[in-house]
Amino acid sequence: MHPGRRAGAVVPAALLVSVFVYRLTSMEFGPIVVDTFSEALVVSLLGAVLFMIELFIANVVVSILRRYVSVRIVGFRFGQDA
Repeated sequence: MHPGRRAGAVVPAALLVSVFVYRLTSMEFGPIVVDTFSEALVVSLLGAVLFMIELFIANVVVSILRRYVSVRIVGFRFGQDA
């Protein structure tokens, strides 16, 4: 699996956790350095928004796949090639 594909699930979680670990170490997300509570709070809110977007996209993909699979199953039951 390509390393970039896993980043989609890890980034929102890392951003959400930043509000709890900013005191332990400074966190760097590209050009953004998080070392104060206000920065950690903003980054955490960004992580929450990205997480909601990620869930929405996953839900759309699952909905599309569910329709495709149900059409294939109905076609198989009646002896048709869907």
